[in-house]
Amino acid sequence: MADSPLTAIIFDLDGTLVDTNDLHVRAWIAALHDHGYEVGKDRVEREIGKGGDQLVGSILGNAVEAKDGDRLRKSQGEHALALIASQGVRAFADAVDLIQDCKRRHLSVALASSSDQKLLSRL
Repeated sequence: MADSPLTAIIFDLDGTLVDTNDLHVRAWIAALHDHGYEVGKDRVEREIGKGGDQLVGSILGNAVEAKDGDRLRKSQGEHALALIASQGVRAFADAVDLIQDCKRRHLSVALASSSDQKLLSRL
C-alpha cells in the first residue's frame, strides 16, 4: 500500500491555537476557592489540559469529585467566561500563519474542542 499524502489536519482550539491556559488556571483557582478548597497555582497548572472530569479528582481526590465535581466545573466555566468578557483572549502569535500555511498546502483544516458551547463561542 502506497503512503497517502496528508490531506487534512485537526487543531485543538483552546490552549493550542488560543492562549487560554492561564485563564483556565485562574478560573479553576477561583472556582475551587468558591467551594472552600485552597489549591496553589502551581498545582492547578500541572493539571491544565485534562478535562474537568479528570482535573478535580486528580487534585482533590475521588471523594471530592463525587461530592463537588459538577459544581466545581460549572463554577470554573462561569469564571472562565467572566475572565474572557473582562480581559479577552488572543490567538498564539503564529496560529493564524500556521492555519494559512496549511490552506496554502491545500490541507483541509478543522478545529476541535472539548469546551462547552458557551466557552467555544467566546473563544
